[in-house]
Amino acid sequence: DTPYDDKERQKSLPEHIAEVSGDLSADFLVHVGGVQNPEVDRCEEYAYREASGVLAESEVPVFVLPGEYDIEGCENATQGHENWREYFNKFDENQHWGDHGFRITRWGELEENFSFLHRGVLYFGVSIGRNGEVARRRENLERIRDILALNLFDVMVLFAGAEQRGHNDDFFRDSKESTEGLYSILSQVHKPIVHFHGGRFEYVEQTGE
Repeated sequence: DTPYDDKERQKSLPEHIAEVSGDLSADFLVHVGGVQNPEVDRCEEYAYREASGVLAESEVPVFVLPGEYDIEGCENATQGHENWREYFNKFDENQHWGDHGFRITRWGELEENFSFLHRGVLYFGVSIGRNGEVARRRENLERIRDILALNLFDVMVLFAGAEQRGHNDDFFRDSKESTEGLYSILSQVHKPIVHFHGGRFEYVEQTGE
């Protein structure tokens, strides 16, 4: 979750981008959301624009997912969504990296989502959806299940802005609405799985269930 203020926009995020993208071992970056602070920036267009400009300085392609506060946390969620789409939708395609060579699967109407296979690792970028978006969460789960079945891979990596907690239990755990939750689907994979999310403001490693 960064940048959340002018200091992070002008100093810490540019430094992180330069450091990580300048590492010859990095093929791409993923920002899991939180490009502005609705309490400080009030979801104004400038915050999205400036964060976009910083991420575009990366030496390698950057994929961007919407965070909880980039859209849902805005007083006007429609305006927040429009700002996010203007500056971050299909970010990896719309910047200077050109044809980056990754064979990206886009998810149709779930336009923020993506998946691709790279060096034996199957990557998913998933916007879980706002509270109450049962249909979206169900379709997310169906897409994940289908893509897992179509690919041979050694490791799976999930980028999704939120961790499992009360308001998104219907995505992670079995429910009447989605039947099989993410945990049930992944329990059948029998491969190493890593989930990166922006649900906390510090780096924490946690072993899964």
